[in-house]
Amino acid sequence: MISDQWRAEREAISLRLRTRHRARARGEWLDHHCLFHDDHHRSASWNETTGTYYCRTEDRTWTPPEVTERLFLVSVPASQPRPQRSLPATVPTAVYTYLWPDGTPSHLKLRYEPKRFLQSFF
Repeated sequence: MISDQWRAEREAISLRLRTRHRARARGEWLDHHCLFHDDHHRSASWNETTGTYYCRTEDRTWTPPEVTERLFLVSVPASQPRPQRSLPATVPTAVYTYLWPDGTPSHLKLRYEPKRFLQSFF
């Protein structure tokens, strides 16, 4: 039986890697730029199911607590429910998606009426 704390910690790592570190899914693995060295290629992989963080460049494995610390994640006790986000008061009139040269999303610009823009990074 996997504890709720264990599951929540690994889900938080996966979410942060997907949203902030341009991770790409490869089966059960998320490939991304390594958190532990200056990296220009996706040399690190994370497996949420096993809690394995592996860097092919350094040929080294890190534990989930080390990864959590490196991502500046705060452990949330499983007994505390996550706060629910409220829906925005208005819906954007246009959404502009900007892409990196390799085709992955870079950020969004949301246009509202009366004319104003908000920017959201992946």
